[in-house]
Amino acid sequence: MVIAELGVPSTFTTFRSWEANKSTSPFIVGEFYPNQNSTRNEVGDLAHHTKWQISKENINWVTDSLGFRNRKFTKNIDILFIGASNIAGSSISQENILSEVVGKKTGHTTYNIAPSDFQDFVSLIKKGIISPPKILFYGNIERSIPSFKKISPKKTISSKQKLKNKLQKIVPVGLSSNYDKLRKGNTKLFIKARLTNNVGKGIQSSIENKMFFLQGRKALIDDGNVAIKKTAEIIKSYSNYCDSIGVKFVFFPIPNKETIYFDLVPFKKQPTYLEDLIKELSKREVEVINTIEIFNLEKEHNLLYHFDDSHWNENGINTISNKIIQLTTMYIR
Repeated sequence: MVIAELGVPSTFTTFRSWEANKSTSPFIVGEFYPNQNSTRNEVGDLAHHTKWQISKENINWVTDSLGFRNRKFTKNIDILFIGASNIAGSSISQENILSEVVGKKTGHTTYNIAPSDFQDFVSLIKKGIISPPKILFYGNIERSIPSFKKISPKKTISSKQKLKNKLQKIVPVGLSSNYDKLRKGNTKLFIKARLTNNVGKGIQSSIENKMFFLQGRKALIDDGNVAIKKTAEIIKSYSNYCDSIGVKFVFFPIPNKETIYFDLVPFKKQPTYLEDLIKELSKREVEVINTIEIFNLEKEHNLLYHFDDSHWNENGINTISNKIIQLTTMYIR
């Protein structure tokens, strides 16, 4: 099994580069194995190994020396992206992920540390791994926003974390990655999945057979006014922290696929959680991109999410990148 894990190509035992490259090692700074550069065909996370899967050709995946999805590590950054797997670029080729699109169009230095939350950003700054960027764009998926946590900028680093920080510097990347691959056991999982005919667990639309959702009707967030105000206050604290270190903070919620294509779930009307949250953030003078408004207009012309995947596609990325570029020109002179 050891030979299999280290010798069998990941394209054989996984259906996406995400599964192949995702690290669980505490000795790797980023979320993925460092120094990767591979190209493969992929299928979506919701309908893999079914007749509804759609092949995504030549998906290039590159990670830097820390294990983040960038072509190279950059400490001094103009624009930093943090947030959900959409920001990391699940099911998207390297040249089309949001950070690269914005970097090419603006000429500014961009860097991507997704998947990540705001505390991850704070930790990287405190450790001196990256310098404060000029602008921080925080894009997180709608279903995760109610679980946002307060930041702890003055939180004491535990002795266990200090040890991990030291080990990250001295444990060879290759050794840590290979050990982690053995521990994950993708080959064993692949064999088990094929013997049990494991397939994507997406929820198929009753209106459009090609369209699959992650949560379907369960995607509806029934948060009251008090809960929305609490979440808005937490996001406001993120903005305040950025102000304290000279960073412009911009939040952009990524709508659930179910929210944009609500009529295919089907819901009788579009869920209003993000619309209400955006209003609350605006009251608190948090810079927020109204992604609901932007996506509702664009969906009439282009498909914004993969049919067989929970993540947005290149059209969704290009749509939001236009607004991000507009804000970038305002705040970086």
